[in-house]
Amino acid sequence: MNSEIKVALVGNPNTGKSTLFNVLTGLNQKVGNFPGVTVDKKTGFCNLSDGRRAEIIDLPGTYSLYPKSKDESIVFSVLADHSNIHHPDLVIVILDASNLKRNLLVYTQVADLKIPVILALNMMDLATKAGLEINVNLLSKKLGVPVVPISARKAEGITALKEAINYANSFALQEDTIDIEQLAPELISSIREEIKVDNSYYALQLAHQHEYLPFLSPQQNNRIESLEQEYSFHSQKSQATETIARYNFINDILFDTVIRKNHFAQEESYSNK
Repeated sequence: MNSEIKVALVGNPNTGKSTLFNVLTGLNQKVGNFPGVTVDKKTGFCNLSDGRRAEIIDLPGTYSLYPKSKDESIVFSVLADHSNIHHPDLVIVILDASNLKRNLLVYTQVADLKIPVILALNMMDLATKAGLEINVNLLSKKLGVPVVPISARKAEGITALKEAINYANSFALQEDTIDIEQLAPELISSIREEIKVDNSYYALQLAHQHEYLPFLSPQQNNRIESLEQEYSFHSQKSQATETIARYNFINDILFDTVIRKNHFAQEESYSNK
């Protein structure tokens, strides 16, 4: 069954991602396996209002593009490999609206790969119960991407989400979230030149994950390894620096777009989680 647009669902575990997949695709889905891992590969189709068909793939839940398991490594591999049959034209990042700080981390990483993104703001009822008021329009404006409130469990907001897919741009509109270049300037520049990529965060991710990426040739792997040694690249230190910068960005966004009625709960939510 051919599709005219490929959409990947990305998000933390327990955000309602698989529920959203089922709502979008109904019975029009199939289950297989990703190569080399036991996690299910779920794909399906949904019809858009302009008559096009969208292929939806439910990628494994992950808190970050830096994998802690082989299952999680699938996410970056699919997003990075343009020859992969499931490489998306568009990513929907699904967020638990009651825990935006944690959930937005993976969004910022996907955004910096410059793949077009839509944010699906799920579990708005939980956010309301927690005393959170989210300015959805301002959040969308500050991030530069469509933000669609939904309830995957109640199948609410799905028409609006499909419309957002319908009108999604073929190029990324989101703002840069952090200064990628300053994390490893010489290494990023060299990998971009050697591997012929034009995205700095993509190049940095290759430095972190190259040995796990099946689409890289042995020669490319060896060259990236040599460059890491040449520039004394420390992957864990770079990841830590990047994560701190991302949370600083997220905190600034949430400060402007989220109001919590209980001041003490706000302090716990944004500082201690």
